Amino acid sequence: MSSLVPFPPLADLPEFDISDLLQEVADALEYESLRRRVPIEIDAPPYMMIHGERRQLRMLLIRLIGNALSTNPAGSQIVITAYSDEDGIEVEVADDRAESAELLLSEGLAAIPGGGEPRPMPWLEVQQIVAACGARISVSGCPEGGVAMTVQFPRVTDEEARSRKAA
Repeated sequence: MSSLVPFPPLADLPEFDISDLLQEVADALEYESLRRRVPIEIDAPPYMMIHGERRQLRMLLIRLIGNALSTNPAGSQIVITAYSDEDGIEVEVADDRAESAELLLSEGLAAIPGGGEPRPMPWLEVQQIVAACGARISVSGCPEGGVAMTVQFPRVTDEEARSRKAA
């Protein structure tokens, strides 16, 4: 007997605009951004539709961006970019922190700044939230320094959505 619960097909998950969610998260973290003097810049065109559990993705993005806020010195910057290609949609959170990508993977995401979630989020939990949306996450060092966390969402075509709903 397996205790694993299968993820729902992507076509069965709600669809929403990731650009709107990114702006909502940046607005929610605006006070902490101003307090720490670490601006958040968003470069995401509108109408970038993805499938997923919006509430879980909101929590994950707050943790990703909040982690960058809590580990970057005043005067640095967090840049969030999103773009679409034939494979899907990619969202990247890049920052200027001095810590390595390996440290982030071993210690997980820091607690939410400003007293939100009081515990670090292990990297395995981050991967599970992303996987539930059929996406992948990676962390790498930026060539100019800093860390980039990238979430790749698959493209769900209209044909795939129709065939999954018919099954």
